[in-house]
Amino acid sequence: MTSGFYGMQAIHTRAHLLQAIYEGVVFSHMTHLNRMRERFTDVHTLRVTGGPAHSDVWMQMLADVSGLRIELPQVEETAALVRHLPPASAPEFIAISAKPNVIYSTRYAPCCRI
Repeated sequence: MTSGFYGMQAIHTRAHLLQAIYEGVVFSHMTHLNRMRERFTDVHTLRVTGGPAHSDVWMQMLADVSGLRIELPQVEETAALVRHLPPASAPEFIAISAKPNVIYSTRYAPCCRI
């Protein structure tokens, strides 16, 4: 997969470029997420761990593009923790991070059809 900045002008700032990078990563994730949603159709929530989970902006963007509610673990080392927990107790470690924003979901909808 390749990427680039198309239509960049002098008015664009570093914030615009960062937003474009975030959007590129989110849409790349949507490729895989859409494949999973074809198989698992009753999904309303996405649980996210790792570096991007520390960015509220990134998580909100993921919620807007995917249309899913984003949940984050309240602990840092999820792999080590979850290994020792029964599945039924895992939800108590989840904090809601972002819910889809209808305005942005509508804005991103045409891009999801590409």
